[in-house]
Amino acid sequence: MKNIKLLLTTFIFLVFFAIAPGVFAQINTGGTMGVSYDNGYVIEFAPIIGYKYYKIIESGASPFFSYAEKNNKYAFGGRIYSQVNVYKETFVHAEFEVANVEVIKNNTTIREWQLALPIGGGYRYKISDGVYAYGMILYNVLQSGDSHTKNPIIRGGISYQP
Repeated sequence: MKNIKLLLTTFIFLVFFAIAPGVFAQINTGGTMGVSYDNGYVIEFAPIIGYKYYKIIESGASPFFSYAEKNNKYAFGGRIYSQVNVYKETFVHAEFEVANVEVIKNNTTIREWQLALPIGGGYRYKISDGVYAYGMILYNVLQSGDSHTKNPIIRGGISYQP
């Protein structure tokens, strides 16, 4: 029985590494580290992992953490996104975000989950083989008075696409 488990484990391991180069060639990683100013500094960190389909469509996920100096508040959550290259290195981008933020309601500070739907576009610039710098301008169509971001959202970062 042990030999069968060992043989099966070895087979799965070899099959995985036989197909992995093709799979991992489509995976990209990177992230954003943003600093902005809104009556005080706002700092954001967001690692990204994505998958490229058909050379022009990319989808992925990104956890994030942001801190606002103005009111000493922080937010955290996650995003899922898709983007499509429309012309050379120009792309359109849409994402769905869920964020846990601190808000004041009835003179009480509470934390609540908020939804955001930023859409927009951007451009990426090839720095070296597989490494890109990118920037984008997004508009949150679900913007409310309590939202932790303000329109427009300007974001940039670095990505690696082997």
